[in-house]
Amino acid sequence: MAAIHAERIGLLLLIDSRFPAGGHAHSAGMEEAVAAGTVRDIGGIEAWAHGVLWTSGLTAAGLAASGCRLARLPEPEPSRRDWEDLDAEADARTPSPAQRATARRLGRQLLRTARRVWASELLEMLAVQWPAGLHRPVAFGAAVAAAGGNPPDAAVGEAYSSVAVPVGAAVRLLGLDPVSGAGVLARLGTAMEQVADQAARAAAGPPAGLPARSAPMVDQYAEFHITREATLFAS
Repeated sequence: MAAIHAERIGLLLLIDSRFPAGGHAHSAGMEEAVAAGTVRDIGGIEAWAHGVLWTSGLTAAGLAASGCRLARLPEPEPSRRDWEDLDAEADARTPSPAQRATARRLGRQLLRTARRVWASELLEMLAVQWPAGLHRPVAFGAAVAAAGGNPPDAAVGEAYSSVAVPVGAAVRLLGLDPVSGAGVLARLGTAMEQVADQAARAAAGPPAGLPARSAPMVDQYAEFHITREATLFAS
């Protein structure tokens, strides 16, 4: 029972906004959405989050689950080539150069923090071999494995993070009651579970078969964001 609790605590730590992995400094496109007037109120936030969850959120959850599955394989099965292939799949599913740069920066920050919390030779190897950073979902999957979690844990954690980041940013940008943002996340709970289940099942196969949905508006906003001089969020 204690081991089960430890796994749950590890996942909670990784998705907690207070876990120092840099996510709080990003809006995942929400800052541009608010600036453009695309998102103006809590209804717009929820619609945006729902769309992201079933597109880029599903893709990220699949990559995280696959990363966790790879990390849990017995030594010496997973090779550097396996991780290169998975990271390449993440690259192919991230059409925006700005989004790719952000994903690697967040992946690097996540691994740096996770290595200090959980002793793991795998995390050390990934940090050394990818100094510029693995894509964040892939790094998240490896960190979940180091914390004792499994691919479904990684999938649900990434599904949650894919909407928690933009929802949290929107609440700040629009000056809304934080409780209203929490309500959005609560109402999306069933959808998060559905996305995580679909992603985890896909991760049981080869990386090439992982979900490959994208959110073009989010990608476009990411490119707009890097051209602005004064922003509250890094992305």
